[in-house]
Amino acid sequence: MNLKRYLLPALLAALLAACSGDRAGTALPAAPQLSEAETNAAFGDLGRELVGTMFSMNGDASSVALQQLPAHATGFPLANDGEDYALPRGSYVYDEASDSWQLAEEGDYLTLTWSYSGVEGAADAVLSVDWDADGETANVAGPTGEMLEAPTAFNVTLTAADQEVADVDFALTYYNTDECGTAAGIAEPTSLSVNGAGSLLTLENVGYSVLENASENGADTVTTQGEVTFNKGEGITLEWTLGVTGEREREDCFTSDYVPTGGNVDVSLTSDAGSFALGVNVGSVDLENKSATLSDGALRINNTLAVSFAGTLDDANGNGVPGENVVLTFAGGQSATLEEVLQSSKVGMMMRGLRR
Repeated sequence: MNLKRYLLPALLAALLAACSGDRAGTALPAAPQLSEAETNAAFGDLGRELVGTMFSMNGDASSVALQQLPAHATGFPLANDGEDYALPRGSYVYDEASDSWQLAEEGDYLTLTWSYSGVEGAADAVLSVDWDADGETANVAGPTGEMLEAPTAFNVTLTAADQEVADVDFALTYYNTDECGTAAGIAEPTSLSVNGAGSLLTLENVGYSVLENASENGADTVTTQGEVTFNKGEGITLEWTLGVTGEREREDCFTSDYVPTGGNVDVSLTSDAGSFALGVNVGSVDLENKSATLSDGALRINNTLAVSFAGTLDDANGNGVPGENVVLTFAGGQSATLEEVLQSSKVGMMMRGLRR
């Protein structure tokens, strides 16, 4: 549906733009600090756990079933015909012979049933969507005035081989002013929150929010945050808060441009191997010259400082590897530029290759 044009890009923009704004910095502790050997050992343990987790996810029923969902087939209920749009409801079954979805029964929920090839052979998958599970749907306006029925609080479950493998709740709000849209707003979500669990992941408050004129200078603030736990392997948990401030332009009520000016990044990862936390403030973002100022940057392992960093992130010397003006200071007093670190790794080699 047309709503997807705004929901997915908004979420991706929040994630990608998080390398831009100011946060209240905290002084880096002088001690304790990790030695180079301790830092390398911690990353080695983390790498082994990550590899083990990835391998344990292979063949998971939920991912295998969703990968084989025939969304391309004729009559797929979530496809939009470009006209005024109501959320699809009823029970649909995929017919492989005609490569099409067939309405089997009217109903209040949307239910999709298809066959997939799993580890133990062929099985059926059932995706069920309750559009108004925890809140009524809303009629929002699209960019050309079309009216769209949009969910505000809906639930999605997935069953594979008669076993429930996912149960996830979604909550959304939409942009609205007196001059725009309907009583419910326009088809531009200003917040998304996802909570639930499946065989692969547990999600807590994963999403984003947009606050207009939130800062003292009237800039908008976009924040994405969440906590994701991998239910396979070593039980790794990823938490993040990524914020960006910037200047937004609207045309006919919808966002037409957004220029980031600064932001903050706080990311942590915990596992049996320990905890890893990265934080940095980002300011003076210059998209034209592809540069930004980093301050109060710190990588902590098991709550102990491993690396601090600051400087201007750019590629001033034009060699395709950024970071010659960002200084990393390691435990023990050693220092290097980010560019030097990248050039000594496979990452730097790939960056130079992409530039050619």
